[in-house]
Amino acid sequence: MTYTSGSVPIKFHQVKSPSTETIAILAEKYNVSPSKIERENNDAEAPLAQGEMLVINLG
Repeated sequence: MTYTSGSVPIKFHQVKSPSTETIAILAEKYNVSPSKIERENNDAEAPLAQGEMLVINLG
């Protein structure tokens, strides 16, 4: 799952420990300019819709 906080995208990963079966949520924060973010909605300032995907060009 990915959402933006302001213009900074944050991606979440759910992981499960094989030894303890504990589930953890990890977050990655990308400090990229909005011009590097492609989204289904062309309005860069609009809030994300539920289930909307972001493509982040880090290259």
